[in-house]
Amino acid sequence: NLPHVMRDNTDRNRTSPFAFTGNKFEFRAVGSSASPAFPMTLVNAAVTDAMVEIVASLHAKLSAHPGDRDQAILETVREAIRDTRAIRFEGNGYSEEWVREASKRALPNLRKTPEALAQLKEKTTVEAVTGLGILTEAELSSRYHVRLERYLKNMAIEVDTLRNTIDTQIIPCCLGYHGQLAVAAAAAKSVGVLAPQSELLVRLSDRIIRLQETRASLDQAFVRAEAAATEEAKAEAFAREVSVLMADLRTHVDELEGMVADELWPLPKYREMLFLA
Repeated sequence: NLPHVMRDNTDRNRTSPFAFTGNKFEFRAVGSSASPAFPMTLVNAAVTDAMVEIVASLHAKLSAHPGDRDQAILETVREAIRDTRAIRFEGNGYSEEWVREASKRALPNLRKTPEALAQLKEKTTVEAVTGLGILTEAELSSRYHVRLERYLKNMAIEVDTLRNTIDTQIIPCCLGYHGQLAVAAAAAKSVGVLAPQSELLVRLSDRIIRLQETRASLDQAFVRAEAAATEEAKAEAFAREVSVLMADLRTHVDELEGMVADELWPLPKYREMLFLA
C-alpha cells in the first residue's frame, strides 16, 4: 500500500473516462453491452510490460554502480517520469482541450472503431501480449477478427433500422404535416388573407428535401461499403462514410422534430423523454 501522502486524492472520475485513481485504473465509460475484461487485460499487459522495462533499467544501473542503490532508483524513476510525460494529462479528459493537447503531443486519437481495433495488429501490441504469455498471436488475431465482424454486423443492423424508421415513420409524418400546411396556406390565400403558414411550409420543404437527399446518399454509401473487397476495407467505409451520413440524417431528423406538430410526430420527442412525469 502507498503511504497516505502519496495517494492521488483527486476525483478524476469526473474528468476522465478511464481514470487512474491512486493505485488503480477505473473504467467510467463502459457501454451497457460492453465488458471491460479484454481492455483490462491489455491495460494489465501494458503495465506489466512497463514494469519489466523499468526493472531491467534499474538492474542495469545497479550493475554499473552496485553501491549506490538509492541513486539508481532515483535515476530510474526520473527517466520513467520524463519518458511518460507526453501521455500524462491532469485536465478534463472529456474536453476539446485534451484533443488539442494530444495532437500537440503527437498522440494518436482513434475516433473510429476500426482504427482502434487495428491497434491489436500492431507489432508492439503483438510483442507485448505474446511476450508476456497472455495470448498467442493466433488468439490475439482471432479477437481482432471477431470484434471487426461484430462491428460490421452492428453497423448493418443500425443502418437498416435507421432507413426503416425514416421511410416508414419520419418521412410520412413530415409529408402529412407538409400537406396540412399547404392546404391551410392555399385556403388563406384564396380568401385574400395572409398565410402565416407559408414561411414554415418553405422551411419544412427544405428540411424534407435535405433529409431525402441524405437518405439516398446513405443507400449509395452502404452499397459501396458492402462491395468492399475485405472486411478491413468494409469497416473503413462504414466508419468514414456511412456513419457520417447516419449522423447527418440524425441532424435533419432533429431539425424536423422541432418543426412538426406533436400530435403527428410518431416517436417520443427529446423533451418528452427528458421531462415526462
